[in-house]
Amino acid sequence: MMSVDAKIFKLKGKVQNYAWGGYEYIPALLGFKNEDQKPCAEYWMGAHPSASSEIMNGNESLSLYQLIQGSPDTYITQKVYQRVC
Repeated sequence: MMSVDAKIFKLKGKVQNYAWGGYEYIPALLGFKNEDQKPCAEYWMGAHPSASSEIMNGNESLSLYQLIQGSPDTYITQKVYQRVC
């Protein structure tokens, strides 16, 4: 497991592809080419298990969801964890 001693993390979110999304705006905003021409509807930043953001640490990454699951007291407190998980 990657060492995560920092208190501020660079996050990489997940693009959600839904039929009602567009093909250009989100890719242009995030600076990637939509080569598969998938409709980009939302950019999720968070710890949802189905589309967790990735914590970036140099060339390594770790799911924000996994980080919180591994040590909820450190990152969101037990009170918050019990309420949302």
